Amino acid sequence: MHITFVQPVYRPAIGGCELYSHQLLGHLQDRHSLQVITSFNSQEEKLAYPDLWRNCLLHARRGGEQHEFDGVPVHLISLRPWQRQLFFPVLRGHRRWERPAMALIERLLAAEMVPLFEKTDLVYAIHGGVSFLGCAAQRAARICGVPMYFTSVLHERHGWDDELKLIGEDGKPGLVGGAPYIKKIPGTYHDRYWGELVKTVDGVIAWTEHEKKILIREGVAAERIHVTGIGPTLREGGPSRLELRQRHGIGDEPVVLFLGRKHELKGIAEILEASGAVWQRHPDTKFVFVGPAEGSTEEILARYANDPRVLNLPPVSDAVKSSWFSACDVFVNPSLHESFGIAFLEAWVAGRPIVGGDIPPVREISGNGEAGILVSGRSPAHIADGLIRLLADREYADRLGRIGQERVRTRYSWERLAELTERAFGVEKTDEPGITPGLEGDSGA
Repeated sequence: MHITFVQPVYRPAIGGCELYSHQLLGHLQDRHSLQVITSFNSQEEKLAYPDLWRNCLLHARRGGEQHEFDGVPVHLISLRPWQRQLFFPVLRGHRRWERPAMALIERLLAAEMVPLFEKTDLVYAIHGGVSFLGCAAQRAARICGVPMYFTSVLHERHGWDDELKLIGEDGKPGLVGGAPYIKKIPGTYHDRYWGELVKTVDGVIAWTEHEKKILIREGVAAERIHVTGIGPTLREGGPSRLELRQRHGIGDEPVVLFLGRKHELKGIAEILEASGAVWQRHPDTKFVFVGPAEGSTEEILARYANDPRVLNLPPVSDAVKSSWFSACDVFVNPSLHESFGIAFLEAWVAGRPIVGGDIPPVREISGNGEAGILVSGRSPAHIADGLIRLLADREYADRLGRIGQERVRTRYSWERLAELTERAFGVEKTDEPGITPGLEGDSGA
């Protein structure tokens, strides 16, 4: 089968979607012909403009380029310069022009995709935030007569009801109250496009049962939703625990690790605020932050630049990432804004306990807290309490790490996830080597 992945950003850029698709492609590669269509493939370009929706629309400039990444062809698409100039004034909040402008953008990008779909049997679009890309992929898939599946990467923000605002149908902001606020990326009136998309594609791939429930509530038929998940994205070959610690001037001190996108919603400021209470009980504890900086987190971390107990490090390779999970004692990510939580799985692979945000996706992957301590991501005191308990009680910490390790082994291996994805796509089973499975009901002729 020939499968085309469509998403706004791909590797070597860093993010949950990029890591997910890269790993999934790698585990499908020996059985299928694959390609990726994307707007960006570098972290610098991805973060050049804070709003990814507009960034992909107005700042992607390398359309027509193609290359390979880990053996998979990658095609970059974008609007042409005159098209960007045409749409820029239209898409600055002028609602009366939004619908015709989006329809035209969809047609223009679909025209770029159709030639790339020439041999495609199935399209898999990922990321609801850049809604026009998914809509264009659906139009191109229909033109080519092939099915399309979609993952919306639905995020929620919990505990921010008093601060976040919704844009209503009248275009005016209103305070959100009551139930946890569902952040449908990009969080503006453009949301309605991905909302329409999930109801009209051939199938939806959700990462958690919680996401499935939300999609059903949004009007998606339950039988069209397939729950798979995400697995760890680690590699061997990195430095040993001792070598990595020595490289960064760490001896036997406890290490609390944050590894991922350093974004405000991941709880960076709250972790640092919690450090004071942790240092009162465990004064030598090192707080290590690894990953790309986004938003104002560099400014937040800069306040601790002269404190040797806080290390602020850039992104690392998958092999070194594995080493950091082995080198730490506790992994912490009290995020309020997750669609899944890959980094928790990666900590569990190394048998490390976690302190995570008490939000539905993390509750689900942790077995409702069986494999870690879940806390309010807005409470530095709760974060500190969780860290102090794990640092003080090694037996308890090791038990949580082992439970998490077993959950990854039985539920989130990439072999299992690739099989679930193929099953969702309707791929026939075959044990014959060299035979590419096809869609169910397809004779292969």
